[in-house]
Amino acid sequence: MEKYSFSFKDKYAVQKVRDSLENFFDQGKPVIVCIGTDLTIGDSLGPIIGTMLIKKNVNAFVYGTLNCPVTAKDVKALTIFLKKAHSGERILVIDAAIGISDDVGKIKVEHAPIKPGSGANKDLPEVGDVNLIGIIAEKSSSNYAFLNLTRLSAVYNMASVIADGIAERLNDLKSGDKIAS
Repeated sequence: MEKYSFSFKDKYAVQKVRDSLENFFDQGKPVIVCIGTDLTIGDSLGPIIGTMLIKKNVNAFVYGTLNCPVTAKDVKALTIFLKKAHSGERILVIDAAIGISDDVGKIKVEHAPIKPGSGANKDLPEVGDVNLIGIIAEKSSSNYAFLNLTRLSAVYNMASVIADGIAERLNDLKSGDKIAS
């Protein structure tokens, strides 16, 4: 199981996002699910990325944008929809997360399903084949920091790095280029 972890502030972060998805986006039109809501800054990473990917006109099925978010409460219905509409296709799931203080600002990519809402003690089904999470705040006894004290600039800048990396990887596939690891 491949795992990657790096800071969104790393000068090579866009390339690292692109490279971490090299073996994932290998054929066909990928499915990208961006989980979150625009109702709280801390949980808006996914919908911002989804919106950026749509504006970049990427060759992918993108679910979850600022205008049409996919929230945690939608995950059960989403898994049923994905099985019907995209049976057998590989799915990348993007979500914001809370973590330990040393991980705040990191982008983590794992070639495994994600269990959305686990940081908020929600019991939701696993979804996807690869998960990409952005650690946007430190986990605390209350999620106050996650909900209210997360900087929009940090979420937006992290979203830009992730969207650029995904778009570059999809553009590489479109042009038929292979990326060396």
